[in-house]
Amino acid sequence: MDAVAVKPYLGKWKLEKNEGFDEFLVALGVGVIKRTLVKSVMPTTLLELDGDKVKATRHTAFKKKVSLVEFGVPRPEDDPLTGRELQATDTLDGDNWNTEVSTGIMITRSIEDGKMVVKQTFKGVTCTRTFIKVE
Repeated sequence: MDAVAVKPYLGKWKLEKNEGFDEFLVALGVGVIKRTLVKSVMPTTLLELDGDKVKATRHTAFKKKVSLVEFGVPRPEDDPLTGRELQATDTLDGDNWNTEVSTGIMITRSIEDGKMVVKQTFKGVTCTRTFIKVE
């Protein structure tokens, strides 16, 4: 793992805004009631080093999810919308942190002006979720 590339991502992050999130959820096949609920959630994420892995702890009003990320190694993940088990593989590409999910979702994280910008793409539809550091 490239600890220097990961360092800017470490810390506690809170969702600031979503752009194109509704369209992204429609592309995933999420119904209107569940979309309304999902869009109302303001998650926080704590990213911290755990040996040679990154521990990602995501909190919402409904649940807490912990993942251990080892770059280049596929890991099981639960789909937050369906609960089905998926595979996710994280890689570092320069300053970007990318995650490829077995459903075809591609996630690209970058740090821009001190904020974590998360772009999620599925079937040509991209949403941008911007997080601010809170600690």
